[in-house]
Amino acid sequence: MPRCVVHNAADIEALQDQIGKAAKKARENLSRLVEEPMEALYKLKLRRSGYKLLEKEPDDSDNLIEQLNQTFTMMATLAAARRLLECFPETKYKGLQLNLGRAHGPDIKSIGWNLVEAEVFVAVTPRNNRKLKEDVYRVGESNATYRYVFFHCPDERSGRRIKLEDNYKQYLGKQPGIKVVIWSLEKSEILWKDHR
Repeated sequence: MPRCVVHNAADIEALQDQIGKAAKKARENLSRLVEEPMEALYKLKLRRSGYKLLEKEPDDSDNLIEQLNQTFTMMATLAAARRLLECFPETKYKGLQLNLGRAHGPDIKSIGWNLVEAEVFVAVTPRNNRKLKEDVYRVGESNATYRYVFFHCPDERSGRRIKLEDNYKQYLGKQPGIKVVIWSLEKSEILWKDHR
């Protein structure tokens, strides 16, 4: 999966468009599933019926479950990047590096200096697989001046989650003064809408 750099909302929208095109192709595959239920689920899990995201030529080499997981993580990362570009306008000059999908490294990092770093995830609850705890710890270990964890969970209210920040302070290591901002993204921020 790609690493890419965004400087503004137009860069983010171009990536959202690419992810949306892959989603349309996957939906077309879904509409052709007419098998009995277990056979259909088997194909969704194991057959190459999904589309790679953000590749120059999307191909059907991923399964649909993997495409689902990657789609919403990428869309949440793009929403978080949009928010960070608004909060830190100085980052637009050199940009934000996004490590999308399975790329290694922080999900979002400012280029050129350690201004901001963020981790991003989408889950049913913030505590699924200890994801929030692990991301708070991971970003807390960074050298960035500003550290964020963005997430989307369907039943969580959106916005800054100060109570969660207080609850997860214990995972920030022994350095005094480390603060990680935890922000819950709205559903509308991560859904792609094709307005054309």
